[in-house]
Amino acid sequence: MPPFDYFPDTMDYRQVVSIHLSGNFYPPLPQDYVEPAVQARDLCADGDYDATVVIPFGVNPAPRDAVEKEDGWHIGAAHLLDILRLDIPDDAWED
Repeated sequence: MPPFDYFPDTMDYRQVVSIHLSGNFYPPLPQDYVEPAVQARDLCADGDYDATVVIPFGVNPAPRDAVEKEDGWHIGAAHLLDILRLDIPDDAWED
């Protein structure tokens, strides 16, 4: 994905993710991933890389690494961004 400064300032992050999911995957990933991706990005921006993001059951395909719980598929924030090929801060993977 191009760096985020590639997109015009008038574009919202949700729009950028929506375009990315539609244009950079075959078949395109469902737009239902937009909100979990925004939540994951916000959590990672706060330094909470391992926080759980819930993906609703209706989203198909669900990530292989996601864990099924009562309220949906659970996956770590940084891991979801990695799966969706979205930018993750460099220090996310430091031990």
